[in-house]
Formats: sequence, structure tokens, C-alpha cells
Amino acid sequence: MSLRAYVLFALSVFFSFSIFGYTADMINKFAMPPAAVLFWSLYSGFVGAGFAYSFTRNMKALPVVLVVMITFMFVPPDNYSNAGSIAANQNWKLIFDSAGIYASVILGYIFFIIFITQEGIKQIQMRTEMDLAAGMHEVLVPSIEFKNDKFEVYGMSNPALEIGGDLIDFYKDDGHFTAYIADVSGHGIDAGLLMGMFKAAVYSKLTGDISLTRLANDVNKILHKLKKPAMFITCSMIRFNQELPVEFITAGHLPILHFQKDLNIVSHLLIKQIPITVKEDFAFISSTAKYSEGDIFVLLTDGIVEVMDKGGEEFGLSNVEKILIENHNETAKYIYDRLTESVKAFGKLADDQSAIIIKSLEHA
Repeated sequence: MSLRAYVLFALSVFFSFSIFGYTADMINKFAMPPAAVLFWSLYSGFVGAGFAYSFTRNMKALPVVLVVMITFMFVPPDNYSNAGSIAANQNWKLIFDSAGIYASVILGYIFFIIFITQEGIKQIQMRTEMDLAAGMHEVLVPSIEFKNDKFEVYGMSNPALEIGGDLIDFYKDDGHFTAYIADVSGHGIDAGLLMGMFKAAVYSKLTGDISLTRLANDVNKILHKLKKPAMFITCSMIRFNQELPVEFITAGHLPILHFQKDLNIVSHLLIKQIPITVKEDFAFISSTAKYSEGDIFVLLTDGIVEVMDKGGEEFGLSNVEKILIENHNETAKYIYDRLTESVKAFGKLADDQSAIIIKSLEHA
């Protein structure tokens, strides 16, 4: 909320609570001097505004507000009894208090309406944008669940906020399939638009028998001209082509974890390259890796490995590797569930968490 909007909000609260000074005079049979009435009106308004500030901006201010309020509650009240009989017959005090109440209520209402009108419209616009972006995210990042006679694939993205910056995807056509995971910088509409453009650009290139090297370079050149200067995309991508070695590429992203069943170890498939869209003429390259039946590949985002426990220690890739080794005989979905459960138990969700598990099935 902007400072101007918050001032309007504070004024509406102030004037709404300032009426208690005038009602106090009525309780005292109109015997309070005008200066005392104004003082208690200001006091009531500031206390009300103080509570509003504490609960909306800074709870550390609450003890100060409480101390001020309690202090004045125990201040010995002035003795208005001598003037009571005289003041009670003075119509001007009734007019004074009534006018003060009317003015406070009207001013509080006016500032509240201005606040609601101006800030409310902004909030509606923001909420509309958030709903639009959330809808885009649901369409762009559906869960992945696939199985045939050779592979089993499962993946999901769990955003930290309503709108995440992670993208997972799986594309299959005759003879080969591609899985990739990406992390778009930022959140909200801008990230959603770049995510959509990235997915569309990748799909347009995957319709043919194209190498990941060419795909990454073509997509990088296309999106570099369309995105905002400070935005970029990190990604890991893997492509299975019939019986050929698996092709992979990483661009500013975490390594692809490769569990090798024959050796019972986890290796890292990593090519150290800058994120996509950072530099238009950067020459991305891909590489290949051999795999066997029973091997597992894991693509994931840093929201998983960077989760911290209460002691400040990160979950790390080592814990992911341990889960792979211990559960390699299970299904891809079981491994994913085990991973996410372990991460959740380790620490709080602070960033988008996404993973794709690809398992090469064994045949009898």
C-alpha cells in the first residue's frame, strides 16, 4: 500500500475513534471544558490509529500504544461536579459535542470512502491480474504423468505463492520424447508471459527431429528480443531418441541427476552455461549420456535443494541422491512423493518447488 493510501486509511480510523472524546463529555453531563473534550478526542483518535498501525504495519508498536492507553486510563479524572449543574443547562455544549461527533463521523467516512475508492480499485485490478496469472500458470504448468513399455514419467510444480515462476513440461512424438524444467526470473504477469512464450517457442521447435543445441539457440534468439532486459530463464532439458544415448542440456540450472542402477550411484549431468535470454549470440551446446534399464533421471529446481532447516542447513542435492538410491525400485510417482515429503519435513516452503522423475523401466 502506498504512503498516500495508508494516510487516508489512518485518517479514517482517527476520526472514527475521535468521537469518544465528545461522548465522554456527554457522560459527564456536558461539564468538560472544550479544551478537555478536544484533548480526549485527539487522544481517542491517535489510540485508534495506533492500534490500526500496529495490526497492519508493525506489531512492535503495539506495546507502546498499550502503554499510552493504560497510562491515561489510570490518570485521576478531573472533577467536573461543580460545573455540572451549570453546564447541563447550556445548550451550546450539546451543540458543540453533537457537531464534533457529526464532523468526526463524516470526516472518517469521507477518508474511508476515498481510501476504498482509490485503493480498492487498485486491489481489484491487482486481484484480477493475480487471478489471470494464476489461471495462466495452471494451463502452462499441468502435472506430468506418463507411462509406456519403456519409461515412466511423473512431475509436478508446487508454487510458493499463487503464481509460480517454475515451468515443467513433457513432449512426446513418434520415436522420442522430451522433458524439461525451467525457472523464470520473477513472479506474476511478467513471469507468466515469458513462461508462456518460452513454452510456445520450445513446442514450435520440438515438432521436428531437432537437437537440443539448435533448440536452445533458436529459442534464445527469439525470446531475447521479446522479454524485459532483467528477465531470464534457467532450464534443464533431456531428450530420449529411440535407442540412442540420451541428449541433455543445462542453461544456468541445477544438474540433471542420473541414478545408475548398475553402479548404484548418482551422477550429475551438467553443462555450465548462462541462462537463456541473457545474451542473444551465446552458443549453447548439448551433450549425451548412456543409460540402462532401471536408471532414473531427475530434473528439479533450486526451491527444493535450498530449503533450510531451523539450523540454517540446506536440504541439498545429497539428500535428493539419498532418496533416489533408497527408493530406486519404486515407481516414479512414489519417488516424487517421497522427495516432496522429505523436503516438507525438512523446512518451510520459501520458493517454488518442482521436479520431474523419469524412470527407464526394466524388462524381464
